[in-house]
This record gives sequence, structure tokens and C-alpha cells, in this order.
Amino acid sequence: MCASASGHDQSVAKRSNSYEPHRISDRQYGIDAVWSIPASGFITVTVEDDSKRVGLHSVLIGMEIKQVGSIFLFIAALSWVSPVCLAADASPVRDARIDNARIFPFFASGGGWESTVTLINVFETSIGYRLSFRGVNGQPVQVSYRTPDGRVTSADTIQGTLGDDSSATFVLVDAGTLQTGWARLDYDGESRIGGMVTFRQRVSGRPDFESSVTLAREDETPVYLPFDNTLGYATTLAITNPAVSDNTDLQLRFWDASGREIITRNLTLSAGTTTAFSIPDRYPELAGRSGQLRIQGSASRLATLALRFNPAGAFSTIPVASR
Repeated sequence: MCASASGHDQSVAKRSNSYEPHRISDRQYGIDAVWSIPASGFITVTVEDDSKRVGLHSVLIGMEIKQVGSIFLFIAALSWVSPVCLAADASPVRDARIDNARIFPFFASGGGWESTVTLINVFETSIGYRLSFRGVNGQPVQVSYRTPDGRVTSADTIQGTLGDDSSATFVLVDAGTLQTGWARLDYDGESRIGGMVTFRQRVSGRPDFESSVTLAREDETPVYLPFDNTLGYATTLAITNPAVSDNTDLQLRFWDASGREIITRNLTLSAGTTTAFSIPDRYPELAGRSGQLRIQGSASRLATLALRFNPAGAFSTIPVASR
């Protein structure tokens, strides 16, 4: 957060060898600043936001500042301390407001599959979060996972707090039959959390294969991605509609490398559900073909994941681009 000198209430009063404290209100950004210049020659700026102090900045300046106009003086003060950028308070979040969301469009556990979810705090204070798991039908589903301290437990929701610069890892363990679905990450709307899910497949007699996919927004539509089903390769998709109540009609449009349309297919995705499939298995006319795919939804909520499998079983992540 950086203070600006234009369009704000600024004032100063001189008293013998010091300036008495004055308040500067920034109506545009909701900043309240109290600053003073004692005889020691240090200027101290205390910034408050929504009645909560979020920073303190001080710097040595000359012993005398002449008032040539309030705006000029404030700019002059900023020139000594410019830019006045203050980080958020490092104290833990209290009663975090959970009103921001990101999506893991797919997870798989059991049947030889393991999914490792990693969350990282990229904000400047502690963040409260809630990670909710849903089956492909959109209903809450319990998953067995290993916690950072090594315990294995089951739940449909993982809730906690990430400290400043901290991270957390949860492993959806390979146990029992294959279980698939998607997950929603909610967290304090003023904060930032990054994350990824790493898919690992274990098959006897060969090395483990894995690939990672980052958190997705829940409003990615339309999206574009390359597909390649040549030489025995196969592109697979997982498309999630994270909406609570709105269905979405999907249009999947495929072009070859020259921009010539190959096929267009339509399907409906109910609210909260996921569809996952191999493109050449679902659409045999695309076997042995490559090009570009556009996925467009009729509603505003959509999250997409794509993987490319080679004939030996290894797989990699295909980047998904949105406008």
C-alpha cells in the first residue's frame, strides 16, 4: 500500500522547534495517517486502516521544513520517505473472513493414484483457509489424507491457518479403490494463497510417474489449450463447474494446426460436478490428430485441467490459457 499526495486532506501546523501531530485522511483508499516532526528531526508516520494500525515508518530529515502550502509540504515529506509503502501487520488473523475461492479441478486417490495438495502463504500475515472436497457428482466426499505431522485421517474438509511465509502439505493417500473429484479452497478475501496438486501414479514394475497442476480460478471461460493424440499419445481433460446452483452448457471446439475446424461437441455440466475423460476415447475422430481446443461455458463458473499421457504411461501437465 503506497500513499499518494493528490486529492487528500493534508495540513500542518508549526510550533516552536517541532510540528505537532496532525492527521491526514485518505478518503479514496480509506487510510488514516498521523504524523509529526519532533525537534529531533525525525518524521514519524503512523498509518491506520479501518481503525487498525498496519505500519510505522520514520526517517531523518532536516531540522526545518517551511510551510509553502499544505500539498507542497506533504509532497516534500514524501520525497524524504518515498515511497511510503507499508506491509500488513504480522499478527495472526482473527476471525478470518472466508470469502475468496480457488479451485483444484480434479484429484485422484486410491487404485494406484495419490494426490498431494500443497498450499503456500504469499500474503504478509496469517491466513485462515478451508479446503472442501467434492465428488464428481458435486456432493461432499470424505478423503483419507496424511497431515504434515504424519497422521492419516479422513474428512471432507480441511481447515486451518497458514502463518506468514508458511506452507502446508496434505497427501491424499493411495488406499482402496479409485476415488476422484475436485476441491474448493476458500480463504480470507484480503489475502493470497498459492497452491498446487501433484498427481502420482504407481504401477508395479515401473517407476512412479507424476505431474503438478496449480490452483485454478473458478471463472475460467473460455479456455484454450493444445491437444496431441498422435503417435499413441492422449490428451485428457477434467472440467469442473464449481457453481452452487447454475448448470453450464459447454461447447468444445477443435481445430487442426492450420486453423481448420475438425469437430465441435456440446455437453451440459450440472452445478458442482466434474467430467473427466480422454479426448480420443470420447471422440474417436480425434485419435491421431493434434491442434487447438477451445472450451466455452454458458455460465461464468468453470475450471479446467489437462494432462498429456504418452504410450508408456508417463504424463505431463498441459497449460490452460484463458482470456
